[in-house]
Amino acid sequence: MKGIIDELLNPTVRWEELLMVEVCTSTTRDQKNWKKPNRRKIIGEHPVVLPSAQGTTCGTIVAVMDVSGSISMKEKVKALTEVKSICEMQKPETVWVLWTNTHVAHADECESMEEFDDVIAEAQAGNRPDNGGTHMPAAFDYCDEWGIEPNTMIVFTDMYTDFGKAPSYPVIWGATTDIKAPFGTTIRVDIPK
Repeated sequence: MKGIIDELLNPTVRWEELLMVEVCTSTTRDQKNWKKPNRRKIIGEHPVVLPSAQGTTCGTIVAVMDVSGSISMKEKVKALTEVKSICEMQKPETVWVLWTNTHVAHADECESMEEFDDVIAEAQAGNRPDNGGTHMPAAFDYCDEWGIEPNTMIVFTDMYTDFGKAPSYPVIWGATTDIKAPFGTTIRVDIPK
């Protein structure tokens, strides 16, 4: 009986669902079409020509993988699989995967889900970096240096890092520990090792 009451009072929400909600909330924006004006706004004495809505897109998603060695490649692949399912729903223009320790050790740019599948397959095969220290703000610096403008950034880490200064875009921290980031949204990620 106590277990049932605890479950009702403290419902468990899967981290995958929380991540989906956070990314969808932070990235979705309406696409506008200027070739097809919004007819509802072209009425009256002084018509206003505005674009029509054409659907939604989420621009650029950046997934940052902590490759300091404290998170297994199996955990990283599971995290990337969740990012892929989000991308299939959100349809970003570009997805970047930044393999980061004290610097960005490797970067993958994906403009299609096939390219993203290749990144996951390469990670499963052990062809991505997997050692070093931890300095997650290196991903923020990399985006600034290379002109990458994320609509949202998802950082998968054990949170044993300095956090740096909050960037101008939303950051979602997928934390494998109970440490909470000083900015952005922290989601506790439980992935079996």
